[in-house]
Order: sequence, then C-alpha cells, then structure tokens
Amino acid sequence: MVKIQPALSKFNRICASISGIGFLIIIFLTVYEVVVRYALKAPTAWTLEISSYILLSATFLSAAYTLETGGHISIDLIPTLLKPQPRKILAIIVDVLGIVFVALWLWKSAVLAWDSYSLHWVSRTRLEVTLWPFYAVIPFGLFFLLVQYIMLLARAIAGILPDTVNNVEEEI
Repeated sequence: MVKIQPALSKFNRICASISGIGFLIIIFLTVYEVVVRYALKAPTAWTLEISSYILLSATFLSAAYTLETGGHISIDLIPTLLKPQPRKILAIIVDVLGIVFVALWLWKSAVLAWDSYSLHWVSRTRLEVTLWPFYAVIPFGLFFLLVQYIMLLARAIAGILPDTVNNVEEEI
C-alpha cells in the first residue's frame, strides 16, 4: 500500500500547483474588481462568482496535499504527552474517524455532482454558469483526500507516525 505513496505524492503536488494557480487568478480578479469599481466606477458582475468557483475548486484540489504535508489544523497537545504506543493507537483512531468522515462527505458530494450533471444545473446569475464541473471537483478532491487518509492509516498501523512537534516521521 505504501508503495503507491510516491505516485500519490506527485499527483498531490500537481493538484496543489493547480490550486496555487487558481489562488493567483483569484488575486488578479480581486485586484481587477477593485480597480474597475473604484478607479473607473464600473463594477463587474462576474468576478465574485468566478472567484467563488475557483476557490471551491482550489480548496478541494489541494486537500490531499495539505493532509499529506501536515498542513491541516491539528491540536497536538495530547499526542505530545503520550508514550509511543498510546500515540500510535490515537493516530489510528483519528485516521479511522477521518476516513469515515471523508467517505461520507465523498458519497454525498458525488450525489450532488451527479444531480447537478443529470439535471443540468446552472447558476442563477447573469452568467448562467453550468455548475456540474465545479461540483465534480468536490468528490474528485475528496477521493484523493480519502486515499491519503488510508495511506496515513497504513503508516500508523506500521508504526510510522509524524512527529507532532517537528512534523518529521519517526518509527515506533
């Protein structure tokens, strides 16, 4: 199972890079909106909507990379106080809970994406954007987040846990 981690890591980095480009586009669109709104007195009707769709996509595309690199918010007070074996058990419990949560979220988001595709949902704005591609990014990103959680669980079971202080891996 851990043998697929290098390929998964590479894919996660690609998705995170795409997300980074998305965030740069959001910055550009925000600056553009400020300039045209306040300097030219001609606000746009599309920048906020497009920025929202890009933000949604970038968030879910980068979720697995963020988990892999330890970037998600975590409270490490309890793990740092535990001895190695109880810390391993806690890591397994947390990873299993993460898997269950993400699997349920993945399922519900896949239903939402399918509904948006099959029912031809469009935004209720002037742009009338077809919504299914943006809703489809949610289960796509959640699938790889789920795979990353499974990888973390496999590593925890093997006794390879991230050091909660320095974010480096150590074997127990």
